[in-house]
Amino acid sequence: MKKKVLIFGLDGNVLNNYSLKARCAGQSLSTNAGHFFNIKKSIGYFAQLYLESSGQNSLDQFRLAYQQIARPELITNKILIKTEKDYRANLFKIENKFKIFIDVKKFLEKNKNKYYFTITTAVPVGDIARLDKKLRLSKYFTLICARGGALYQGRLIKISNFDKGKKHFDYILKTFKATKNKIIAVSSARKDITNALDHGIISVALPKIFSRKSLLQLKPTIILKDCRSLTRFLDAPIRKMIK
Repeated sequence: MKKKVLIFGLDGNVLNNYSLKARCAGQSLSTNAGHFFNIKKSIGYFAQLYLESSGQNSLDQFRLAYQQIARPELITNKILIKTEKDYRANLFKIENKFKIFIDVKKFLEKNKNKYYFTITTAVPVGDIARLDKKLRLSKYFTLICARGGALYQGRLIKISNFDKGKKHFDYILKTFKATKNKIIAVSSARKDITNALDHGIISVALPKIFSRKSLLQLKPTIILKDCRSLTRFLDAPIRKMIK
């Protein structure tokens, strides 16, 4: 395999939508916190908690948020599922506002024949299939790994117990017959960065969700300003030094 594989985070990385998603999560969490725990917290309070746990399965994010206001044993799967259902309903209403970052789109178009582009996301695969139709993600991304399945060249493949982390990385490696030194993870989400580092994969962080100062604490391989810097990084001889 000659071409390298670039693995992008989706929300807040490819799509300029993380503040929108955080507000939808905040709305759902605030409403359900009042309903199930009789605790009133603002949308902004919960939106910030959602933001801080970026890159994780939303069910895990909601559990972490509720743990700030309730005992763990009170947070049932029923509550988490109801919260996610409301969250997805809120998202559906605003999906038309989701856009691909301009610098990302230019990078993808310029380098479409140079690299294999993939995505790893904890969004349910059915929702990804719908987003793909709206935003034509498969025009750029050969493979999109999601929760519960993947899109390969736009074709939906359902895979049970499939989620971000090792399972996605292993699937990407197998699909492209790649070795770890041939793949690079590009994301600003904290979980994406730690996932890549935990699995011995080069982590390129872009300060789209968090500031450079905040990202430094995670110790990614390198922090770049935007996708224009990514082009220079990938083309530079220094790349040989961190294989």
